[in-house]
Amino acid sequence: MTTGSPTQKPKRFFKTVSIAQDETGWRVELDGRTPKTPARKSLVVPTKALAEALAAEWDSQKTELDLPRMTLTRLANVSIDRTPLTRPEMVAEVQKYAGTDLLCYLADNPAELRERQEAHFAPLRDWAGQQHGVVLMTTQGIINAPQPPASIDAVGRYADEKCDFGGI
Repeated sequence: MTTGSPTQKPKRFFKTVSIAQDETGWRVELDGRTPKTPARKSLVVPTKALAEALAAEWDSQKTELDLPRMTLTRLANVSIDRTPLTRPEMVAEVQKYAGTDLLCYLADNPAELRERQEAHFAPLRDWAGQQHGVVLMTTQGIINAPQPPASIDAVGRYADEKCDFGGI
């Protein structure tokens, strides 16, 4: 879908937008045809709700396609085209982030701020520990608090089990 100018938007080329389900998932259909990702794969997603949201995004394009503003379509394209190819790197990035998560760093003062942080952060840390074996160590201030290797491994396993569309 190219145009003569980088600033010229492509024209809307379809009349109807719908969704359909098949054995691979839910697909958006433009005049009965499934759009392709940049890597030429069919735009098929795992849930009806996501397909409906994508269809609404496509249908909201009235006379021209404003591709940069089609956020869900762009994210779905990445999930389809890139995530399967870069899963190990993505898991490693999640593990790296988990080692420095904001939930682990509490203000050293004022005490009132630290107490508010704990009121919000502790339930999340407790959930991660109970549900996923991710025990996160806390510290006050900005001094690094190394996380237990078993917790980082648990984060990696959890991330690796997710479908290419994340938490869906």
